[in-house]
Amino acid sequence: MNKLDKMIKEYRGLANTSSVLIKEVENTTKLQKMIHDELLLGEFSIKQRQSNLMGEAYYLENWYNERLKQMSTPTPTPTPTPTVAPTPTPTLNQQ
Repeated sequence: MNKLDKMIKEYRGLANTSSVLIKEVENTTKLQKMIHDELLLGEFSIKQRQSNLMGEAYYLENWYNERLKQMSTPTPTPTPTPTVAPTPTPTLNQQ
């Protein structure tokens, strides 16, 4: 095997290694994109849940304040209506 054949074999090995490394970089890049997309989706979900919780908190706060208002204002007690005794109807004295 001469020196040229040896160099060709070495370059082929390097080319194969380089090809494998390029594939690994491509796969890593794909994984990074997938992870990035998942993180964005997770961030969106968190923001959506936060928005929902803030809406629920706002509703509960308003409900609570309304209940406090209702409890602090005295409810008028109904005044009893006087009962009038029925007037007796005159009966004719029949004899």
